[in-house]
Amino acid sequence: MSTYLPTVVIPAIAASMFHQQLVSFDIAIQKTPCPVCLQVRSSIIQVASSVLYPAALAPFAAFTMATHYFTYKLPYITKDPKAVFGLYKKFTKPILNTLFSIAIAQGLIAMFITYMEAKSYMTIQEKLIQEEEELAHR
Repeated sequence: MSTYLPTVVIPAIAASMFHQQLVSFDIAIQKTPCPVCLQVRSSIIQVASSVLYPAALAPFAAFTMATHYFTYKLPYITKDPKAVFGLYKKFTKPILNTLFSIAIAQGLIAMFITYMEAKSYMTIQEKLIQEEEELAHR
């Protein structure tokens, strides 16, 4: 449970906050005229907060728990950091292809959601402009 918060909850909250501040708000005020730039920004935010951050943090959180409960003999990071990073590499190497696939999927989904968000905003803007024109002609 102590590894759940930093590896699952915090990245989920960070992804939604960063998306809201750096993408959704930008769509609403139309600060960035380039829609592809917004999609790429959204993709980078999503991949960084939902794949890279947990992939980097989860093994170290597990190492801490293993050291605390004496369930796995680990070298001390202060005395032998190379051995710790070697162990990290050993444990993460078998899942690199899976992590890469997840990162690609997360990035594409984030780009699609940003596209739909912008499209929805533009549809609302068009309807408001039409209603405004109708009211002006009455």
